[in-house]
Amino acid sequence: MKQERVIAILDFYRDIDKTVTMNERVIRNLEDQYYSTLGAVNSDGMPHGKGGVSNPVERVVLNIPQSVSDTIANMRRENEKLTAIKGEILSELNALNYREKAVIYGFYIDGLQWERLSQRVNYSPRQCRNIRNIALERLAKRFEQNKTARLILLLIALAGSLGMLFYFKYANFVLSSINAIFGAGFAPIQGISVLPLGISFYTFQTLSYTIDVYRRDVETEHNIIDFGAYVVMFPQLIAGPIVKYRDVSDRLHVYKGRCELKQIEDGMTLFTFGLAKKVLLADAIGALWTDIIGVADSPSVSFVGLANASTPLVWLGVIAYSLQLYFDFSGYSLMGIGMGRMLGFDFPQNFNYPYISASITEFWRRWHMTLSGWFREYVYIPLGGNRKGLKRQIFNLFVVELLTGIWHGANWNFICWGLYYFVLLALEKLFLLPYLKKGRVWPHIYTLFLVVVGWAMFVGNDAGVEFGLLFRKLFIPSGGVMPLYFLRNYGVLLAVSVVCCTPLIEKLWKLLSRNAITKALTILVLLTVSMAYVVGSTNSPFLYFNF
Repeated sequence: MKQERVIAILDFYRDIDKTVTMNERVIRNLEDQYYSTLGAVNSDGMPHGKGGVSNPVERVVLNIPQSVSDTIANMRRENEKLTAIKGEILSELNALNYREKAVIYGFYIDGLQWERLSQRVNYSPRQCRNIRNIALERLAKRFEQNKTARLILLLIALAGSLGMLFYFKYANFVLSSINAIFGAGFAPIQGISVLPLGISFYTFQTLSYTIDVYRRDVETEHNIIDFGAYVVMFPQLIAGPIVKYRDVSDRLHVYKGRCELKQIEDGMTLFTFGLAKKVLLADAIGALWTDIIGVADSPSVSFVGLANASTPLVWLGVIAYSLQLYFDFSGYSLMGIGMGRMLGFDFPQNFNYPYISASITEFWRRWHMTLSGWFREYVYIPLGGNRKGLKRQIFNLFVVELLTGIWHGANWNFICWGLYYFVLLALEKLFLLPYLKKGRVWPHIYTLFLVVVGWAMFVGNDAGVEFGLLFRKLFIPSGGVMPLYFLRNYGVLLAVSVVCCTPLIEKLWKLLSRNAITKALTILVLLTVSMAYVVGSTNSPFLYFNF
């Protein structure tokens, strides 16, 4: 049955229902007036007319006007006919499928007593849920016409999401900054020193969903289970990649046949590579940086100490930290993408060999691609992007990079890190980028040097690191413990790590995967060795858990 016919039937039913209700009200009013005026009772002690005031004997005895008696009788006969028609309509409604029945909810939810009607139409529990979802969808479509109300709801949703992020992540930082700048005495908020796990990532995911719905880029999700699965999807919840709702919305509603054997195989391969990146490379090369600055809350562990390290050793340590951060973060992203693939979801790529970039602009197209894409789509382009002249483009870059720094952490070193990249990107936009495109080797050296300096800012608030001391050691030559011992211990690992930052490792994998045996053996060896390292090592959480 077409929706127009269902609505026409419901229009008819509503008119009938109104007529029956009005007739019953008129009859009741006439009877009440009749009883209250005459107050007559019969031999049983009951008011006259209880069995029907149209009784001729009662009319004669009680002197009921013929016109009133006829009116009441006609109304009752009309109600009997209309009630029979309502029964026929209900029978026809029972034959509808649940989507057609949903029209009943969407139509009668406006204020009519559709509950009475729905109770008389036979629904299964699953149909009731689906009908309710479709009814809400119909209401949402009507609501879409009110631009002011939609904007108000958008602002409320944004304020709620960003408010929770600000409270847990930035409130104490703002209070401490106010105390330091203005000499105030605000006490820190207790109980929020530890961030809720993954709050920066799932906040951005819910923000993207809200904005996309407002812009009508995606349909509203009415199933709270499906929406909850999107927000708290465990493979990428803690450290990305940031997944937009439209990236997974189609697969969220596939309940059968979502996972195929090929997807599971590809997912296990990606997961194994991600685990190997984290355990075999990130944790191993990160030990070099730890040997210099020490381990937080572990004074028994011997280390050099930043103050005792020479300038070459500090540079070696920062390079090791740069490699650790890349393998740690990209490893987790690969593991998340792999687990998502095994569950039937295709998460977006998050890294694309960023350390082979020939400019800072290219670096941010390859590093944390989902975060860069999020800021580009929801901040940079809405502000005007590069469409409103160079000055406006530079301002838009400033806003994006400032927010990028703030997103990474509640500390001034992250804000400095974001503004540092704003200056570099602005310089490239203004004049430097054409020269970088012409170069062959020096643009890569230029980019790597500036990126490593950026990571020195990034790590400037870690335990065992003093921001000012770190940069003095980097740029003012000083003596101390030399790097020869560490090069002997970590030289091979450094060389392997550098190779793994390039597409050479991907080419090697393509060569090995041509043969099923070598492919399976490679995965098996990597997985076995990685698991052995996991069992034998101490707790080593992902670095981006802090963000």
